[in-house]
Amino acid sequence: MENAPSDTKSFARIMDDPDAPVEIAPPHGIWDHWVIYNVSASITKLSAGQIDSSIKI
Repeated sequence: MENAPSDTKSFARIMDDPDAPVEIAPPHGIWDHWVIYNVSASITKLSAGQIDSSIKI
């Protein structure tokens, strides 16, 4: 998460899988593995185990 405008307050991230098997994906074949939001603009990198209660899943 780089080069965001200086007044950015938070980020949202979506992990899509555009080639998920038709058997598990909706009709258009895109599967959302997860969505997170309210990630502080001060966070520049997400590492394993970094998600805390301020970040919404």
